[in-house]
Amino acid sequence: ISFANDMKVGPDGRIYVGTQSGVRVGVSDKTDGRLYSIDKHGKVRVLFQPHRYSRTKAFLADFPEALSQADEVILCPTYAAFEKPIAGGDVFNLYDSCRSREMEKSSQGGHAPVFYLARNFEEAWKHVRLESRSGDLILILGAGDIVKMRPWAERDFPDGIKAEGKS
Repeated sequence: ISFANDMKVGPDGRIYVGTQSGVRVGVSDKTDGRLYSIDKHGKVRVLFQPHRYSRTKAFLADFPEALSQADEVILCPTYAAFEKPIAGGDVFNLYDSCRSREMEKSSQGGHAPVFYLARNFEEAWKHVRLESRSGDLILILGAGDIVKMRPWAERDFPDGIKAEGKS
């Protein structure tokens, strides 16, 4: 893997993901040489922050499908980017849309992630920190101030997610 966000399945059945170094985030897509993996039994946990009310409203029907491959999605408050809230474009509308899709897929026997709605980043991170297990992959996605979670991830999982009592 030579680029950030590249994902490949290895011969051991694990999914490997390339990452960026903190110095190059947003500047280069080359990896920092570290690989993180998810066990085939691990969960993909996504922390997602929608960007702008107008974009959230415009893509409201598309987000549930785009997030559908995760096992769990924690929706964080919308990054306003100087926009005023608009009807149909906040994270509550996105949560409703995602939950409807989740119930529809589940009733048909298909895979659907579990969606959670966080009141703030601290609540979202606490959930991920407490629920994550060895082999899980945590993805922090979105634009805006969700980047403040990166140091939390580095602090709480400096070597990735390890099983209790193991290095």
